[in-house]
Amino acid sequence: MSRDIRKKLEAVRAVTGDAFSARKGYDLRKPLSKRRIKTIEHYYEVLLDLTSRSHVVYTPKKGEKMEAFEFTGQTGMPRFTKAFVHKVDPDAQMAFVVDKTRPKHSRFVAFNRKNGQAHYNVPASAFIDEQDDDLEAQGIDPGEHYADILREYAPDAEMFMIAAGPHYMWGSAGQHEMVGQKVADLFRSYGAGQFDPGDKNSHYFGNWFNGVKAYTRAQDAFPYMRERVRADTIRREERHITTPEKYRVLRSGDIGVFLNGRLIRSVPSAKVEPYDPTRAKKKKR
Repeated sequence: MSRDIRKKLEAVRAVTGDAFSARKGYDLRKPLSKRRIKTIEHYYEVLLDLTSRSHVVYTPKKGEKMEAFEFTGQTGMPRFTKAFVHKVDPDAQMAFVVDKTRPKHSRFVAFNRKNGQAHYNVPASAFIDEQDDDLEAQGIDPGEHYADILREYAPDAEMFMIAAGPHYMWGSAGQHEMVGQKVADLFRSYGAGQFDPGDKNSHYFGNWFNGVKAYTRAQDAFPYMRERVRADTIRREERHITTPEKYRVLRSGDIGVFLNGRLIRSVPSAKVEPYDPTRAKKKKR
């Protein structure tokens, strides 16, 4: 067996218990089938994606796995025994609890010990179970209905961000009304009528929409947004990408959105060091 597959299998075994053990058919002393090699590589790629950002590794207790994986976006990956909870604030000191008073699939709650703020998950099923067509046939505005779902699941939240797999959608952050309307727009654009829901690689929302994360304090989402702005700015400069709207961190620390050189809106944030436009150039040397 190649050294590459051996390395990947060792990494995967560390977070999947005995699911990839020799007893389960993953014996490196014998030739592995193409199917098993493909499974190893798939879990390894997902593991790299889950650990590519600041995170905490959490081992769910008995009965917690489903709720924890709903929160982290690991649903559909049952062989994992560890949950990878991304830290929006790299300096956060995380704690976790399963609150059985909350609706199912939304019971895993992450707390920042430093400030007591909580992060919830509003599951995809809460939105997908009620499609736009059905709502509109009843004379109900989908955007308003989805905003009401957010209020029901997280009445104390100030900020919401749409989750696409284990990631957040860039530009999706906001309060109830804005995010509710954004979910409705996504369902219209990426519904079964436009894409093949049976193709796991299609843009059908059922293949990637992982619900909405709720934050009891808007500032908790800002560190993530600032880092995304910095990374996006560097990426655009390195690839010479020019689009109508540009994003950058203002001197005040706010996130500014510019159109044709004019500031059209900004998102308040905690103060950060101004972005150095020479960073991308220095990296090339």
